[in-house]
Amino acid sequence: MEPSPEQVAILRNCIDGKTISELLLLAGKSSRTTFREDILLPLMRIGWLEQTIPDKPTSKKQKYRTTVDGRKFLNSDQGSRSDMI
Repeated sequence: MEPSPEQVAILRNCIDGKTISELLLLAGKSSRTTFREDILLPLMRIGWLEQTIPDKPTSKKQKYRTTVDGRKFLNSDQGSRSDMI
């Protein structure tokens, strides 16, 4: 998968875990559903992003964090060359 610059920026900002509200603000987006479907879910499907409370995906305390594989991508040549938002 070739992540968009927006997705790479999300990975960089989720090292410590962020709520979807924090990520929407960082990305300058307003539609939670579209953001989740277009940005977060593809990253989760390939294993670069994970939920901190996977058993409760709709929890108000839910955060998203970059996985070990996501960090490997960010440290690769491809991840370090990608633009940030």
